[in-house]
Amino acid sequence: MISICHIVDALNIGGLEKTLIGFVLNAREFKHVVFCLRAKGPLVKFLEDRGIEVREFSLSGRLRIRGIMRVTAELRKGRFDIVHCHGLYPAVWGAISARMAGVAVVIMHVQNQYYGISWKDKIKVRTVAAFTDRVIAVSLAVRKCLIGFLGIPCAKIALVYNSAEDRRSSDSLRRKVREGLGLAPGVFVVGSISRIEGHKGHSFLVESIAECLRRGLDCKCVIIGDGPAMDGLRNRVKSLGLENTVIFLGARQDAEDYLSGMDIFVQLSTTHEGLPLALAEAASAGLCLIATDIGGNAEIVQDGVNGFIVPVRNSTAVAEKIIYLAGHEDEMRKMSRESRNTWESKFSQREMVDKIAKIYKDEISKRNHTQL
Repeated sequence: MISICHIVDALNIGGLEKTLIGFVLNAREFKHVVFCLRAKGPLVKFLEDRGIEVREFSLSGRLRIRGIMRVTAELRKGRFDIVHCHGLYPAVWGAISARMAGVAVVIMHVQNQYYGISWKDKIKVRTVAAFTDRVIAVSLAVRKCLIGFLGIPCAKIALVYNSAEDRRSSDSLRRKVREGLGLAPGVFVVGSISRIEGHKGHSFLVESIAECLRRGLDCKCVIIGDGPAMDGLRNRVKSLGLENTVIFLGARQDAEDYLSGMDIFVQLSTTHEGLPLALAEAASAGLCLIATDIGGNAEIVQDGVNGFIVPVRNSTAVAEKIIYLAGHEDEMRKMSRESRNTWESKFSQREMVDKIAKIYKDEISKRNHTQL
C-alpha cells in the first residue's frame, strides 16, 4: 500500500482543510498520516475518530533548522512514499524536509492565486515548486497564475478541482433548518459561507440586502463564518439598520447543513480567489449562485445557466439579480438543477479522489521506472 504523509498548517475550518479531510476519508486504498505543523485544529476529530493518525509539531514563525530536522526525522521514521503539501507554508517546510528524508515523491497542492505577493515570496514559491514533482492547481485561474506569473512549467501542473460532499436537501430538512433560525416559511433567504475578510466582499452583500428591502423584497441574509473583518461588517449591518435582517452564525463545523435553508448563495470576492469550496458545496445543494468573476468563481458559476456573474463591488447589480430570482420561481428551479449538474460533472468527491489517486500512482511509477 502506498503511504502518504499530508502536511498542513492546521486543521482549521476552511476550504483547504475540508478538501484534505474529504480526500483522506475517501481514498482508503492509500495509507494516510497527517502532519499539522502548527496545531491540530478543530477539524482533527473528523480524522482521528476514523482511525487516521494526526501528529502536531507546534512550529511557528520562520523556517528554522531545528524544526526542519524534526519534520525530516519523522518522515524518515514513517518511510513514506509521497509527501503531499497543502498550502504554501506547509510546502516550504514539507518540500525541504521530504528531500532531506529521501522521500520519493513530493506534491504541492495550491489553493490560491499569488498575484500581488512580494518578490521574496515569489522566489519562495518558485523555489518550493522546483523541489516538487507535481503541483496540483485547484482551478484554471490558479493554474494560469502559476504558469504566467510565477513561471512554473505547465507540464508540472495538474488541474484538480476541489470537491464537495453531496448536500442534496429535502423538504423536511429545509423546514427544520429554517425553523431553527426562526425564519418564516415564505421569506426569501440569501446565504454566504466564508471567512470574514475584506476581499470576500461581505460589505457589498449586506448593502445589496438593504437595497432589496428598499425595493420591497421580504428577505433575510444568513452569513456563516468569522475573521478579521467581522467587527467592521457588524458595524456596517448596524449602520444600514439590518440587525433584524442579517443573521450571523459565526464559524461552524456544521455550516453546510444550513445550505438547506437558503434559496440562493452569494460569493462576492473582490480581489483574488482560488476556487471557493463553499460555492461548490452550494452547487451540490442545488442552490442558484451569484458570484463575481474573480479567480475560479466563474468555473463554478455559469452566467445565466446556474446563476449569475455580477460586477465587482456593485451591490446594486447584486440586488437586481436577487430580486429577479425571487420573482422568477420556475427559472430559479431550473438554475438549481443546473447547479446540481455542475457539481456532479466537476466537483464530486469521486472525481477529485480519482484524479489525485492517478497522480500518486503515475509519480510512483515514474520514480520506479527511473530507478530501474
